[in-house]
Amino acid sequence: MEVSIDLNWDPQWGGADAKEIRERKQAIRAVLPWVSLAHGNVRALNEFADSADLGRTLNLLMDWGVQGVVVHMGEQGAGYFHEHALTVSPPVATSLRVNTTGTGDVLSVCMMLLHHRNDIVIRDKLHLSNSIVSEFIEGKRQLIPPI
Repeated sequence: MEVSIDLNWDPQWGGADAKEIRERKQAIRAVLPWVSLAHGNVRALNEFADSADLGRTLNLLMDWGVQGVVVHMGEQGAGYFHEHALTVSPPVATSLRVNTTGTGDVLSVCMMLLHHRNDIVIRDKLHLSNSIVSEFIEGKRQLIPPI
């Protein structure tokens, strides 16, 4: 079974005492050996790993047992880290910005759905995912139900 985890910002990281933050991070780190694909933005991943360097962060996640990491890189595109190597794909240009909320979630879902596809190289998976995110931003794809 494929398992993914969103290592997004924990509200406790900004206000709880250091002991509680450490315990919360350790509880999540304990389950990482069962995770096929972790994902998050650079800031949240670095915060989770107590690191200021993305390369160090990604290697720590691998050391803790994660098989692969999808990195939301904003205007730099998207990255995928696997077997201690980072592949980055630039974003697909948009002509119109209708919606940017949820783009990281759309990227992550795309990569999760493509994760098992060994017939597609990582760079192409990232480009396809970035293309779908671009269409979502332009309002061409309604992928998140309105609230």
